[in-house]
Amino acid sequence: MRMILIRVNGVLMLSSQAIQSTPNYKALIASRKRAGNGVADFVVRTQSERWVIPFNCEVLKALLYQQQLKATDLQFSSERQCQGFIRKLLILAAQDECRHRSPSDLATLARELINQQ
Repeated sequence: MRMILIRVNGVLMLSSQAIQSTPNYKALIASRKRAGNGVADFVVRTQSERWVIPFNCEVLKALLYQQQLKATDLQFSSERQCQGFIRKLLILAAQDECRHRSPSDLATLARELINQQ
């Protein structure tokens, strides 16, 4: 399993190849939780990558910007999983908008995902 570790604004982000098996993917998430990080993880999946990042609006925005991810790039195994992702995305967008007092790119991404359904 190929894993990439990236540090953005002092936060570590893990990425792994999407061709890996589900047990290895679950092991990746479990290893992050064992590392002592008490923050819930946020999973972003594309065709070629799976990113496990902290549930933090700044980290997610950095990942989206760095990887130039769009709504069409994101992949979900079910409609329910997509809806859960949108729900979490809207929570992060609200945090971002409150913090910066301006519209969030995360809210735009959430609306694009809603329109794709």
